[in-house]
Amino acid sequence: MRGDKRKAKRHHMQHKAWLLVEGRQRCECVLTDISDLGAHVNVADSEEIPDTFLLLLAENGATRRRCRVIWRKPREVGVKFETWLDERIRASRTIKPEAGKKTDETAKSA
Repeated sequence: MRGDKRKAKRHHMQHKAWLLVEGRQRCECVLTDISDLGAHVNVADSEEIPDTFLLLLAENGATRRRCRVIWRKPREVGVKFETWLDERIRASRTIKPEAGKKTDETAKSA
């Protein structure tokens, strides 16, 4: 039996979300699992979904990801997150150096 080769742990769920496609049209979808790197999305017709789109995780669009389709089935797509567009989440994942200490990045710019 083959092992799971995913780079990030997936979390199973049933979460309503929206795809924002060309022309700013919203299409409702359901996330069935998600990780830091991608998601499994149920849609009405996967052939109507473009290769790249924005995935809105909140109805108001506050949390979103730019996605690239990596596989398709008739009513499902697997996507890879291309970018993190929610600055609050990105900022919370960034470790800030202690005051007065130089990191490799700050030392290069000094």
